[in-house]
Amino acid sequence: MTIKREQEVLQLASFFDALYPKLNAAAAAQLHDLDFSRPEVLDAALVGGLPALQLGKSLAGVMGAGDAAVLRSMLHAQMAELFADFVALSYPDADYAQLDTAATPSRQYDAAALYDYADNADYEAERMAEEAAASRPAGKAPAALEKLELSELTAVSPLDGRYGRATHPLRHIFSEYGLIKARVAVEVAWLQQLAAIPQVTEVPPFSAEANAVLEALAANFSVADAQEVKAIERTTNHDVKAIERTTNHDVKAAECVKAIERTTNHDVKAVKAIERTTNHDVKAVEYVLKQRFAGHPELAAVLEFTHFACTSEDINNLSHGLMLGEALQKHVLPAMDSVIAEVSRLAAEYADVPMLCRTHGQTATPSTMGKEMAVFAYRLQRQRDQVAAVPLLGKIAGAVGNYNAHMVAYPDVDWQGVAEGFVARLGLQFNPYVTQIEPHDYIAELFGAMARFNTILIDFDRDMWSYISLGYFRQRTIAGEVGSSTMPHKVNPIDFENSEGNLGLANALLEHLGAKLPISRWQRDLTDSTVLRNLGVGIGHSLLSYSSTLRGISKLQLDEARLHQDLDSSWEVLAEPIQTVMRRWGVPEPYEKLKAFTRGQRVTQESMQAFVAGLTDLPEGARAELAALTPWSYVGNAAAQAKALGGHLRQAK
Repeated sequence: MTIKREQEVLQLASFFDALYPKLNAAAAAQLHDLDFSRPEVLDAALVGGLPALQLGKSLAGVMGAGDAAVLRSMLHAQMAELFADFVALSYPDADYAQLDTAATPSRQYDAAALYDYADNADYEAERMAEEAAASRPAGKAPAALEKLELSELTAVSPLDGRYGRATHPLRHIFSEYGLIKARVAVEVAWLQQLAAIPQVTEVPPFSAEANAVLEALAANFSVADAQEVKAIERTTNHDVKAIERTTNHDVKAAECVKAIERTTNHDVKAVKAIERTTNHDVKAVEYVLKQRFAGHPELAAVLEFTHFACTSEDINNLSHGLMLGEALQKHVLPAMDSVIAEVSRLAAEYADVPMLCRTHGQTATPSTMGKEMAVFAYRLQRQRDQVAAVPLLGKIAGAVGNYNAHMVAYPDVDWQGVAEGFVARLGLQFNPYVTQIEPHDYIAELFGAMARFNTILIDFDRDMWSYISLGYFRQRTIAGEVGSSTMPHKVNPIDFENSEGNLGLANALLEHLGAKLPISRWQRDLTDSTVLRNLGVGIGHSLLSYSSTLRGISKLQLDEARLHQDLDSSWEVLAEPIQTVMRRWGVPEPYEKLKAFTRGQRVTQESMQAFVAGLTDLPEGARAELAALTPWSYVGNAAAQAKALGGHLRQAK
């Protein structure tokens, strides 16, 4: 935006401020909503080149007739020239002969001519608005859309709404506040690092008191402090020069805000106006820190070494590493461990409980429920350990990864060595080969491992859902819980279903981040920036899923009688061991004989034992062993595998 445009925005803000006292309270509130709280209205007027008359009609649509008349009059008298300039910029081919200068000394456009040059979409919207206004009873305005405060009921994302109570710990890490807090920690640590470099004589070693101030600032950084950062972010753009361009005065950021407030007499509107013209979040952190340091003589002397030689991505990549590390250690890995522990408990508890298996949905060789649980526990443990093993990388190498500015300022310092030590002290692993950004490959590796864990858990959820459907498990009922809105008898496996759904959402996000983040044009483009703001979303859905799976497991009650019933109706599964023993003793065509006996036939205990008794080619001892075999005893070493799970999990680690 040009300086002239910025000044015009402020002029418009001043005009609206002057308009407020002339309107009743309701109309003023509606106008405020249409103005800075809903910037699309203002932007449509400025960027789209809508004329004063059009804007007047649009705003008048939500006001009473008297207020609308005042508004139109003031728009004509004070703002027509401004809007005419914008129309001229947006529609350079406009016919200026259509200008009507009779009504007021200010230039004005005739409405018909203006409509001719308006964008088709704008014109259609204007027409629809006029038709809606004409259809309303006289003197009645449409109800203004209520501005909803953020809560569990009004949040767009269910992570902050319906599921907010489950995911709220992540707000401390992955929210805007969490990101700002991590940035502050990195900036403070970097200043302390500079003070520890002997060659940087301008930043002498800090006293214990100064270090205590710095560390307290990082440790105790609050939401209120972050709000201060956001306020400055909305009035800064990369450096203080943006403030100079906005106010045409060489003033500090705080002074600029006051200057705008004096222009508009409305501080919120002032901030919103500048927010639409400026934006740089990392620089805002720097300014807040400088303000804090200014009150301490020792730190005030080194203000300009805050953010020294850093590009924003130096701070951001380290912040993201710290955020991911905290989330992994405090939330993700403990939750994964809880899931694995519960599945392992099922493996141990049901190690000896025989179960009919199914392959391709058909009856198959039996196992035990415990061994099937052990399969999942082992698979999950491997992926959990791969998540934990991914190194979290970091860099602080300047604009393109070569320490260019560092080396010009202090050529005698081993800046790569300093950077490696600094990154390590933050608890991250140094990446020596970078551009402006740390390439994010490790995030792709991390999220890939998380997605594999999640995929295995989807498999588990579906199997548990199916076992419940077969009646192998009953679910403990919860007082007050409703399974179906119309079928009172139902106890639905909602926890496993909820887990499966959230795991799908989580993997869609994790896999997108894993595929997108390693790609950046040349030494850096900005496509990663908005994506990185969603680091916590896939993790949030994952944690929701783990919680749901755990809740589902806690409700399970194994119905051993149902498992036995299933086995007792499936004697055909013994065809496998019988034909195998027949092979051992050289009985011709064993497979074919068992196939003819069992395939498509109803096989019972009696018919199977009669078949075995007829195998006169087998030794008597072999026939006796086969005759004693049952579907519930034919489980191989399944029980032993389930009982040995703990040792294998320790080996997997």
